[in-house]
Amino acid sequence: MVRKPRLWVPESFYHIVCRGNRRDALFKDIGDFKVFLHMLHIA
Repeated sequence: MVRKPRLWVPESFYHIVCRGNRRDALFKDIGDFKVFLHMLHIA
């Protein structure tokens, strides 16, 4: 069964959870984390 699309309301706050496979760390070092933050900033 397919999940219904999430409701998107502009100018609202959302809690986003990111987790790696088998709950592994998403970032191997601070450089990876900085790239991730940069990508969020330009999105």
